[in-house]
Amino acid sequence: MKIHFLGAARTVTGSMHLLEINGSRLLLDCGLFQGRRAESFRRNRTLPFSAEEIDAVILSHAHIDHSGNLPHLIKAGYQGPIYTTPATAHLANIMLLDSGYIQEKDAEYINKKRAKQGKKPVEPLYTKEDAARVSPQFSGMHYQQAFQPIPGVQAHLEDAGHILGAAAFLNVEYDTSCSQDMPGVLQVSLHAWNGLEGLPVVHSRELGRHPGSIFFG
Repeated sequence: MKIHFLGAARTVTGSMHLLEINGSRLLLDCGLFQGRRAESFRRNRTLPFSAEEIDAVILSHAHIDHSGNLPHLIKAGYQGPIYTTPATAHLANIMLLDSGYIQEKDAEYINKKRAKQGKKPVEPLYTKEDAARVSPQFSGMHYQQAFQPIPGVQAHLEDAGHILGAAAFLNVEYDTSCSQDMPGVLQVSLHAWNGLEGLPVVHSRELGRHPGSIFFG
């Protein structure tokens, strides 16, 4: 298994983490980076992977810094499911439509200035129409409901108490019986505090069985 921290690392915005497991790719959150205009423009428009190569997405909650780049992901070619709680799916749909409107108006404002400077107009990151394409790909999962986002991986969502529908962490278990170094089942807990500096990745054999658990905050 490989873990790629692609967003909300050394910052608190743009949550995006990629797990590569047994030849499949599982994306955890796809949030907007929110910061200075130039940096946000660059980060949000450039996905650090091919959207078509992602097999599944799990969304922790509806806040835009966790969900806000889902329309761009789908626009770039992702066609798979987005696993999340039903409440998060409902909230995210509303918030992404609003975000699409803001993206349109932001581009409109910038283009007025660019026109005066003789520069070409820019396209919005995504539109309300793009945002509306996210909702059909939501797959609602209740807390503690086991599901298989990718082959060989079992996951379930835990109640966060952060906002309505939020999942504080995801328990991901996958079969490593094909590995000589780590036979058995590996359990990974992904907590809500991903990306905070100083919180380590800890491997503990005292929790779970064969070989234990990996926790990272």
